[in-house]
Amino acid sequence: MLVKPTLSIFQDYIPIGVKFSLFDLPTILFLLAIMLFTTLLAGFYPARVLANYLPILSLKGAGEQKGGEKWWLRKSLIVFQFIISLIFIIVTIIMGNQIRFMLNTDYGFKSNAIVTVDTDGTDTTGKIKVFEERIRQLPGIDQIVRQGTVPIGWGRMMGNVIYKGKTETEQGVITDWGNEEFIPFYQMHLVSGRNLRHSDSLVEWVINETLAKGLGFSKPDQAVGKFLYWNNKPLPVVGVVADFHEGPFRDPIKPLMIGNETRIENSLGIKLASRGKHVGNIKATLAAIEKMYKGLYPKDPFRYLFMDESIASMYETEQKTATLMKASMILTIFISCMGLFGLSLFTAVRRTKEIGIRKVLGARAIDIVSMLSRDFVVLVILSLLIASPIAWWVMHKWLQDYAYRINISWWVFAVAGPTAVFIALITVSLHAIRAAIANPVKSLRAE
Repeated sequence: MLVKPTLSIFQDYIPIGVKFSLFDLPTILFLLAIMLFTTLLAGFYPARVLANYLPILSLKGAGEQKGGEKWWLRKSLIVFQFIISLIFIIVTIIMGNQIRFMLNTDYGFKSNAIVTVDTDGTDTTGKIKVFEERIRQLPGIDQIVRQGTVPIGWGRMMGNVIYKGKTETEQGVITDWGNEEFIPFYQMHLVSGRNLRHSDSLVEWVINETLAKGLGFSKPDQAVGKFLYWNNKPLPVVGVVADFHEGPFRDPIKPLMIGNETRIENSLGIKLASRGKHVGNIKATLAAIEKMYKGLYPKDPFRYLFMDESIASMYETEQKTATLMKASMILTIFISCMGLFGLSLFTAVRRTKEIGIRKVLGARAIDIVSMLSRDFVVLVILSLLIASPIAWWVMHKWLQDYAYRINISWWVFAVAGPTAVFIALITVSLHAIRAAIANPVKSLRAE
């Protein structure tokens, strides 16, 4: 009954074409096999224990005591279940922190309310300049820039640049193409030199700090005025921009150059005046942009993408993994609580007469609840001590895949432990309270 709803919830994580048909022969055989295996496995241990009882001892009542001594197995299963649950809790918290860190950290440029509109890459008639000027006249437009690509994402142009200093140095670089408004538009920080000037062709570069260091300059200002050979053509470096993330946090910042090459700049970056604007105003602005686009490029589909969405898409795998981890965490906690619930019921029933005697001798309800809950809290704490190093090692290895990552904080384990203890107490409290308030006369009347 739950399969189809579950498939619909997780449809974004399941390959297209995967479906569930209850009455297919393989499905029926699989379910029958699972039922048979589970039934045999569940009945094996009780059957083995019962088969080992001596009839004479069982009739004397000693058999129950023998079974009750098998606590190590029950406790071990509870500890194992909570180890798995705590690992999922800790992993989910750390993974969520890393994802928030990647999405919310300053990338070295501004991306809020910026929409990218790509045009026909074969445009040789200058229609993009007409498109740009028409968009500038629209209400709700804050700024606009003509560019090759946005400063972050996949599909970046790579190349090699040569610096002929004391020794010739060749460096692989990423190239960003944008006009003189590119750096101010994204609010990048110039640490040395000046911005690009207006030009109709490539005549100069602005480089990032990583490239300056890669070329052998200890300070950014030392790179200003030097010539870099691009396709055997020397072009001066006029400025150095502070490093910004041009790719996901898995990768270190790469050497990068920014140049103005109009024939490559076939995309527009549009900053919407979103402050104080209703969502309907933004939709109206996008509709007006689409209408202008269709007038100039009637055969091409209108494509736009918010830059924040583009950044988030780079971490789609991580976000899907985090969602699946949350679902797994809930499932394992539920299974652990079922085991704990059963064990607490077994304990309460087994110690019914003991609880009755304690109450007759003056024990309060709070004392009984504390006595019954103490053992389970100890089991959860033991689970935390075992799960913490395992979870730390797993997440430490996972975080090594990211050049820029969070530190695993102690508070994660401090939160996971009390959370598990609280869940355990809620689970066992029902049986503990019921046993504590029971009439001791009923507990002892068989004696």
